[in-house]
This record gives sequence, structure tokens and C-alpha cells, in this order.
Amino acid sequence: MIDAFENRLHKIFVEPEEAHPIAYSENSSVSEVRFKHDVLSLASALSHGESGVLYTESAYGFLVGLAAAYRSGCKIIVAGDLKNASLEYLSSYVSFILTDKDRSALNGFSVVPIFSTSREIDEREFCEGFELSLCTSGSTGAFSLVPKKLEQLESEVAVHETLWPEVSPGAIFCGSVSHQHVYGLLFRVLWPFLSRRTMYVPQLCFPEDFCKCFKRFEGLVFVSSPALLKRLPGLLDLEFLKDKCSLILSSGGPLDEQVARLFATQVLPITELYGSTETGGIAYRVRSTSDVLWTQLPGVRVRSANEDQCIEVCSPFLGSANWYHGHDVIEVHSEASFELKGRADRIVKLEEKRISLCQIENCLHRSELIEESVVLMHELSGSRSLLGAAVALNTAGLELIRKEGKKSLTNHLKQELLLELPKIAVPRVWKYLGALPRNAQGKILHDEIQDFFDDRQDLPFIQSVLQENNQLIAECEVPRDLCYLEGHFPERPIVPGFIQFDWAMYFAREYLVLPPQIESCKAIKFNDLLEPGQKFSLWLQYDSEKQRIQFECRCPDRKFSSGKVGF
Repeated sequence: MIDAFENRLHKIFVEPEEAHPIAYSENSSVSEVRFKHDVLSLASALSHGESGVLYTESAYGFLVGLAAAYRSGCKIIVAGDLKNASLEYLSSYVSFILTDKDRSALNGFSVVPIFSTSREIDEREFCEGFELSLCTSGSTGAFSLVPKKLEQLESEVAVHETLWPEVSPGAIFCGSVSHQHVYGLLFRVLWPFLSRRTMYVPQLCFPEDFCKCFKRFEGLVFVSSPALLKRLPGLLDLEFLKDKCSLILSSGGPLDEQVARLFATQVLPITELYGSTETGGIAYRVRSTSDVLWTQLPGVRVRSANEDQCIEVCSPFLGSANWYHGHDVIEVHSEASFELKGRADRIVKLEEKRISLCQIENCLHRSELIEESVVLMHELSGSRSLLGAAVALNTAGLELIRKEGKKSLTNHLKQELLLELPKIAVPRVWKYLGALPRNAQGKILHDEIQDFFDDRQDLPFIQSVLQENNQLIAECEVPRDLCYLEGHFPERPIVPGFIQFDWAMYFAREYLVLPPQIESCKAIKFNDLLEPGQKFSLWLQYDSEKQRIQFECRCPDRKFSSGKVGF
């Protein structure tokens, strides 16, 4: 049974239960008594009507911040990150940042720490005026704020509580996705809280994280993404998951059919969810078969727009009763089901001909040499554009490129495409990556892929980035056309040591929140040669107390460089 957020808080504040865990961390649990104390302590530091950003590394800290802001009548914006571009956009809307990061100030914002031992307990009654918005960049890359009423989120959680009776009253909710986005917010934070179940706080990003969680608990609801589920069989034995999960959720993009079949036969069928920040949940499908149809969530109505066949949604999870016009092309099969056909904004014009980038990708995916691919319009100087394909090869593709080279492989793939597509729809520029770069939600990073097509490549190919708290691991590959290889050295090109250091600082600035100035560099070592085509891991660990980053650039059998940087 789902409680309203306010009712759930009232019950805890009036009669908290010491025995009931709100959350589990790696080594301990948090009771309702502790949760009440944390919320009332934080609420004493918040003023009615204030506007702030809520961003936490801990899912439990996020829940505390949300509850305290609700009690205090604050206006809260949930941000996906605290990068400079995000904070610059939000600066006209908020005056403080509510976070569990250990900072006294951040880019000119005052910081209100989620947890503090020096505060009084808030004795006020609940204040009116709470507002919640989610900051999203959507598919366009432009920031926007999406207002959300708690009633919208509560009603969506209630629908899923009814849909999945296999989730037991004692289920533990864990996940690999961030709680700072609507998918993680709904399924890692609100569903367990409103249903009086328990969240597992750590975000599951690394193999050791999965092992700790799955060894400790059973009856898990695993909230994940297509990208992570595709990697999971290579990280651990799927037999390990059997009988551990009661429900596996996937959202953020299409699930690979082979992965769906593998989980259906060895673990349990994966439940895919389709929706967006703006619309909330729209539909689901349980991947026990190859059925491509989506079933609408109860109460959700869907239709295809006459002018462009794009999806239109009318839903109780929207902020109004109006129809919302989306960007995905659909084919309606019945009153309750439809098929996704791809995005309308992935139709481009070349030489006055309309070309579907999704169609080209679908043709590439049928190749026996390709694991996954993305096709983009590559902008050249002089207002010229051409098609570019970023391709992650499978084992057969890697073997072919090793034996016959890039040119032979590219010609082979072009010939395959010409069997199905006109010549103008065959990509002119090709980049081969170990894997397509994705964010924490498992979504492909199109901007980073676009950078790969630049004439002078100055960054490594980024295959994946895993981040948990202040630790980051980036899986990369040295481009064979890296601009810094020119003349260094003619006989045997190697990546200069200072460039490896520069890459470490690039990732640190891009993904971690750091002080502005570097104060010291210590124990900088260059142990081995980093050469073109080499795959490597860049590991970063930030110690916020010492304000120091430790980095290592390495592969499984050797270390290329390492060092410590103080701020």
C-alpha cells in the first residue's frame, strides 16, 4: 500500500519505529527514529520560501533533504550534477545548495549541509509552499525546469505497486542509476519510502558493489539501465542473481534483445519502462519474448499525432490534463499498446533527401561485426555536413580490423549498408571505439561522440565512466589519430606524460566538484609507454578533507602513470 508523502512523514514524526529500517548502507541501517532526527535537524536550517538546489551523493541524504524541504516549505530544484554549466543556469533560480558534499561554498552559492551535529531540532509545524522541479537537458542539450507535484509522483508509484505483486512487503530497493533523475527518484527513493520498504543506499556501479548487495539480501528490486545490464554478464556470474531479485527494471533506452533473452532464461524477465522527465511513466513491457509492443500504464492514454506520427500523451502523471506532444514516432496497435519507431528529430536532410539516422543504425546493428553504433551529422567548416558513424565492434569485428585494417573493415561495412540503403545514406566518416560513451543513466553521450569526429583528436575515446561518491573510473582507448602523437616519436608514437596528467585533470574537472586552483603536484610518475590503440583505465579518488586527488592510468597488467594533486 502506498502512503502520500506527507502522511508518511506525519506517521514517522508522531510515532517513529526504531525497528523499521528506512535505509541500508554497506555496514549499517537507518531507523525511522534516526530519519526523524536527521530531517528535523536539517529543517531547522531552512527558511520558509527559500529556493535551493538539492544534490546528494547518498540516496538517503536525498530523502532527508527532500523531507526537510517539504516540512519547511522550500522551493527545491533537483539537479543532475553540480557542473559549472548547470550551476550557471540555476543561479537565477536558487540561492543555496542542499548537499551532503563537504563544502562551505560552491561557485558562489552558500551550501547547507544535509547532516550536521551542531543544529537544533526544528519544532515548527509543517509549512505550506513546498515546490519541486527537476532540471533536465532532455534530448536537445538545452537546460529546462520541469515542475513536479508530489501527487504526480505518488500516483505513479501507486500504479507500479499494483502492477508488480511479486514485490514482497520486505523487498529491498537497490539500483545502478542516479536518484538525481526522475527514474532513480521514483524507483530507488520514493517507492520504498512510500510503501514502507527499505532502500539500499550505495549506487551499484562496480562489481564489488553488486557482490556486497546481492550476497546480503534477497527479494531485491533492481533499478538499472540497458547499458549496465548489457555489461553485467561480463562482471559477474548471472547464476549469482538467480533467486536474489523479485523485479529487474530497465529504463533510459532500448534494451539489447540478446541481453533480454539471457536474463529471461537465466535470472528472470527484465521489465522495461518507457517515459520521460516531462511525462513521467508512459508504458512498460516485460521482455520474456521478442515482442516489440509497449503496454500503456493504467490511466495513461496514447495517440499518434496526425502531422508527424509522434507520440502524444494524456496522463495523471503530467502536470495538466492537456495532451503532451513528444518526439518519438509510434505506431498504435490497439487502445492499450503501441510500437516505438524512433525519434522524429533523427530525420536529417542531405542533398534534399530525408534520411533516418535510426534506420542506418538499425542496418548497422544487423551486421555480424558490430556490437552497437551511433550515426550523427558531422558538421564541417563552411556550413558543410556529412554522416558519421561511431561504431563499437564485437569480437569478430575486432579480429577483422586487426587482420585487415580499418580501411578494409570500413569498406566491408559500407558494402553491407549499400544492400539496404541509398549511397547518400552511407556514412562518410567512421570512428571505431571499444564502447559507446554513456552517462550514469546509461544514455549515450552524443556530444562526446561528436567530438570524436573532430579533425584533431585530443582526448581519449571514452568507453564508459563509472562514478560513485568521490571515486571515478573511466575506461578509455588511445586514438590512433591523437594529435599529440605527431613527432612524439616518429619511429614509435607514444602519449606524452604531461598529456596523461592533463587527461586526469580533464576527467577530474568534468565529473568531480573541486576547488578552482591546483596548489601542489606530488609523486608524479610515468612508469610505462602508453601507445596508440591501447585500452586503459583512468582511476581518480578525491579526498575532500585533504583536498587532494590521487590518479592512476593503467591497464590490467601494468601502470602507465600516477600521482597526487593538491588543491
